[in-house]
Amino acid sequence: MVKKPNGKWRMCIDYTNLNKACPKDPYPLPSIDQLVDGASGFALLSFRNYPTWLTNVVMVKKPNGKWRMCTDYTDLNKACPKDPYPLPSIDQLVDGASSFALLSFRNVYSGYNQIKMHP
Repeated sequence: MVKKPNGKWRMCIDYTNLNKACPKDPYPLPSIDQLVDGASGFALLSFRNYPTWLTNVVMVKKPNGKWRMCTDYTDLNKACPKDPYPLPSIDQLVDGASSFALLSFRNVYSGYNQIKMHP
């Protein structure tokens, strides 16, 4: 993580110490152009020039026959530096929160999907 001058944190990956990716056979991506054009029109996607092996686009067929574009983050997770601090166990978290009368889970979805990446 890198702390910016404005006080906000961003995720930063050091590409210099990473191994080269293994080549993979290309597989067909049906209707991906339509999905990308539609998503970029709503500002859901932004195009970046990163190493191509970090995230792979995977097309999954939905029950109604249409295609859903998903991202496989397996290789990106392998490339991320490991956090030296272990996560607390569930028992510790429950015990720590047991003395409070009220628990709140605010913006869990937005916080998870707004991890800023360092350019």
